[in-house]
Amino acid sequence: MSKRGMLDQYAEIKAQHPDTVLFFRMGDFYEMFHEDAVLASEVLGITLTSRDKKSDDPVPMAGVPWHSVEAYLQGMLRAGHKVTLCEQEMDLRPGAKILERVVTRVYTPGSLYEEGLIGEDGSSLLAGLVSRGDGLGVAILDSSTGRAWLQEHSGPGRIERVCDELQRWAPSELVLSRRDAESEELRSILAALDSVTLSVHDGTKEQHLQSVRDHLALADLGSVDLDRRPLAMEACGLTAGYLAKLHLVDIVPLREVLFDADDGHLVLDQTTLRNLELTHTLAGEKEGSLVQAIDCTRTWMGRRQLREWILRPLTNPEKIAARQAAVGALVKAPRRLESIRESLKSMRDLERLATRLAYGRANARDLVAVADCLERMPRLQALLSEGSAELLHECAEGLGELEPLMHHIATRLVAEPPATIRDGGLFQTGVNEQLDDLRQKAAEGTDWLRGFEARERERLDIPSLKVKQNRQFGFFIQITTLHLDKVPDEYRRRQTLTNAERYTTDELKVWQEVILTADDRAKALEAELFRELRSEVASHSNTLSQIGRKVASADVLASFAHHARQRSWNRPDLRMDSSMEIIGGRHPVLEADGRFVPNGIRFDNKRRFLLLTGPNMGGFSRRPVPSFLLRRRGSASSTASSLVSALTMTCGAVAQLS
Repeated sequence: MSKRGMLDQYAEIKAQHPDTVLFFRMGDFYEMFHEDAVLASEVLGITLTSRDKKSDDPVPMAGVPWHSVEAYLQGMLRAGHKVTLCEQEMDLRPGAKILERVVTRVYTPGSLYEEGLIGEDGSSLLAGLVSRGDGLGVAILDSSTGRAWLQEHSGPGRIERVCDELQRWAPSELVLSRRDAESEELRSILAALDSVTLSVHDGTKEQHLQSVRDHLALADLGSVDLDRRPLAMEACGLTAGYLAKLHLVDIVPLREVLFDADDGHLVLDQTTLRNLELTHTLAGEKEGSLVQAIDCTRTWMGRRQLREWILRPLTNPEKIAARQAAVGALVKAPRRLESIRESLKSMRDLERLATRLAYGRANARDLVAVADCLERMPRLQALLSEGSAELLHECAEGLGELEPLMHHIATRLVAEPPATIRDGGLFQTGVNEQLDDLRQKAAEGTDWLRGFEARERERLDIPSLKVKQNRQFGFFIQITTLHLDKVPDEYRRRQTLTNAERYTTDELKVWQEVILTADDRAKALEAELFRELRSEVASHSNTLSQIGRKVASADVLASFAHHARQRSWNRPDLRMDSSMEIIGGRHPVLEADGRFVPNGIRFDNKRRFLLLTGPNMGGFSRRPVPSFLLRRRGSASSTASSLVSALTMTCGAVAQLS
């Protein structure tokens, strides 16, 4: 029987993940072989070399350093590729000659939650489609927050409607069953999307529906009225099951399921979104967009919430009025407003932290960040509870619920822990008696080493004598060749260097055992204690996510109020008829540099159509729409208008605002 080598390990794992690029950990590098190496060298611009160069069939090879792997992952994912990450185990398995490698994560464009891969204000959207008869179920899942939006479409024109919806959501990845992936009809949807990665995940209808039950931790779907749209729920189960497979977990943190048909939001198609330059200009830049012009949020979760509110304006008059009332209350209380904004300053992203906890990926610094966020909640809750604005009171509700958890973390972890849990130094003194005892023994050994080095220098009259350590030999005494004649008989040679010799003694070996044993045991104990603490905190991840959503809403409302005070915006009137009137309206993007002259416009039953001609009239015609959308998300503006359910805009020619 031939000996199983490292490339055999690689081949076995690659066979299990054939549609991904395999990042295979070898020492301080992640290596790629064969066709993966060729592809990675082209996409990432790294050197392509080979293994066994002198053989008749050398193996193509390329590698990236482990400490900067995230940047290379980002490059592969942006190019639309999937990556399987393999780590090597710390110790040899019984009877093994080489370290085993295990898959720790599969990265795909639509399954990301890491800020370093998608950006603090970005999202990684995964879409799932299920087709049965003349119906289509659609699920859009945000991997970084655990929120899902579901739809069902049926009858003639369903393909076109799904295309429009997917273009509006712009997911990074689309997952289908193997049967649906072979459908020409559904492949036409993929052809209409830009830069979307196609993935396949199989399972029965019953498995998908059970997956939703498991992920939502519900006894049955009817408890939240999810039975009404079985195709949409099946698509949700398909998507959540695929995500769980990638993350190597049983349950994905699916925290909120929304049906687009029921959520009371204005429909904006992709063409309208692009022409209005809501999040990006026609040139693809954030600078000059509506979101960039009005963003005064203090947190990343607030920035994402602002973008969502802009892209999905409200149609429910009561909800619009509630947002306006909250903004108006803060506009009239400037000290309270600034206190709220100050309490939000530099706050970490609780939604993303909750997701990292749910996946078991949070480190000690993340837990300290959670404690810091929770420490601010009582003050923020008190500020939001002032006054009579009901929406602010809703944002305040439950913010202080996890104060005991904050104290639990703060009294255990040090204020500035290391990035990795295996380095030790995570817990304060007094948290665990056994840990304190091991640390004391390791510290005593370290003190002995310093004293031993000083004594030997003086005794042997060798000022350059040093006591060092490495992985291969442990602790040793290093003496330069200039002083070799002074080496005593009890010193035993361990290694010869060009300009020095390395030695050990019986006493040094005894203390080495004490130090290394105590230090290793202390680090192992700390890792175990941290995993227990992380598990405790993770059990509150849903509550942390809910708190994060409320903080994000408060941040956006405070941002609206701050901007309204700066620009002297007014609270608009909402009319239940077909009229719209703008008096002294200003474009929120252009007024920032003072170039825009206020103007008005009016529509009613007698005036339903307005034809604009001349230079840049496309740009002028866009001017009323931002004010219209600002009202729909509850912000101040200078208009009065009626409710609509959809907004469509086309321009005959490109007319940029700047």
